[in-house]
Amino acid sequence: MPYRDRRRQRYAEDPVFREKILAVNQAYRKLHKEKFNRLRRLRDRRGESLKTRYGISIAQYNAMLEEQGGVCAICGEQPEEERLCVDHSHATGKIRGLLCRRCNSGLGCYNDELRLTMGASAYLRRALLRHAAEEDGFPISELLR
Repeated sequence: MPYRDRRRQRYAEDPVFREKILAVNQAYRKLHKEKFNRLRRLRDRRGESLKTRYGISIAQYNAMLEEQGGVCAICGEQPEEERLCVDHSHATGKIRGLLCRRCNSGLGCYNDELRLTMGASAYLRRALLRHAAEEDGFPISELLR
């Protein structure tokens, strides 16, 4: 068995070895963080990451961006420094649209579960209603009947 295959097998089977390798890799990435960031930005400018991650070209990305008016599909804001993220379903891999980093992270925190995002939305609506009622001097117990 070639060395690389033995190493992969050991990595898969030995948790102590795996932790050691992960720690070494993490230290290396931390030490060379600027180099990795520079390479990532260069790849992003060329559109290589779009092709490898999502299977779309920079032209397709730009067409989606134009269709959305250059803004996030959720909050409607235009990112200041970075481009919009490609939002996709982790279950199907299909692209849903372009989102700012904040909105994309928010969806990711809820693992694309509609029940959770709707629950969060309902929670915020209740809090806004409660706050507005309290400001008007209306007892909150009257609202909850």
